[in-house]
Amino acid sequence: MNDWVEAVVNRPLTTADRVWTDKNSRAELNLGSASLRMNAETSLTLTNAGDDIVQVELDQGTLNLHIRHLFGGETYEIDTPIRRSQS
Repeated sequence: MNDWVEAVVNRPLTTADRVWTDKNSRAELNLGSASLRMNAETSLTLTNAGDDIVQVELDQGTLNLHIRHLFGGETYEIDTPIRRSQS
């Protein structure tokens, strides 16, 4: 199923879930001891959401990751698009 649905507060997310913030909107995802804040018109995919690892693919937009405490063995990874200059 590839339909977009409106999120509700405290909706659990899992691996392969995609999140989009529309114009004039923001979102915050709580990931254990970390918070990921998305600005307007941001698109991301949770490529891996486990107990010790969080991997996010940023498709477009702006996000801020704040980690309050990084415990031993925990990994947070943000993959971003490659920007190529035009000649």
